Amino acid sequence: LNTLYIITHKIAAREGRAEYRERFMKYLEYVQRNDLALAGAMTDVKGVRTLRPSEQPNPDAYVRVVEQRDDGIVVRGAKANITGIAVVDEVIVLPTRAMTESDASYAVAFAVPLDTPGVTVVVGRQINDARRLEGGDLDGVPYMAHHEGLVIFEDVFVPWDRVFLYKDWRWTGPLVEIFASYHRQGYGGCKSGLGDVIIGATHGLAKAIGIADKPAVAEKLAEMVFLNESMYSAGLAASWHEQA
Repeated sequence: LNTLYIITHKIAAREGRAEYRERFMKYLEYVQRNDLALAGAMTDVKGVRTLRPSEQPNPDAYVRVVEQRDDGIVVRGAKANITGIAVVDEVIVLPTRAMTESDASYAVAFAVPLDTPGVTVVVGRQINDARRLEGGDLDGVPYMAHHEGLVIFEDVFVPWDRVFLYKDWRWTGPLVEIFASYHRQGYGGCKSGLGDVIIGATHGLAKAIGIADKPAVAEKLAEMVFLNESMYSAGLAASWHEQA
């Protein structure tokens, strides 16, 4: 939502085109009034990583528009590694990279309810799956809510009032940069917690097999701590607003 709020404003301010902004603000009000849970879907399956979206042997390796109608668009493709996707009300789709003119049909941002015809969610397995059998919760959220999944769009219709970017490929680069700024800021804090767990497990394993005091192992552990603390401090710095 932060990303679309900014990018639709920029398009309206710099190009004098207010349709994206008007649609998004109405959608934002709808989300707030109905207290909807949303998932952001950005990561495409990508296919051959050295090729652009329009160059892929499988044209559906990136989410794209396959049909334009008077009342909306039809999209096809998939987004991967979407946190909490199976327990949200709606999914917001954003382009995953900067596009060129040849990729225009892939330059699309939209929102749809999760139960829209043609939308399929495939929940993936995680290394902590067994925790779901233990009961309890994590930060007030049931363990079952902690998951990632693949969301597949099979000729999904999206009405125009839920389309926030279409064929404006020049704006995909700025959109991705804005999204990354917010996303990395949050990850700087939460992923350093996961890093602590990994470092602790690594040290415990090293002790168990009798190599924790070996210089090469100690050096690697120290490097892990350094990188993890650097990430955490960067997250704090990005979140800090100095008081006047």
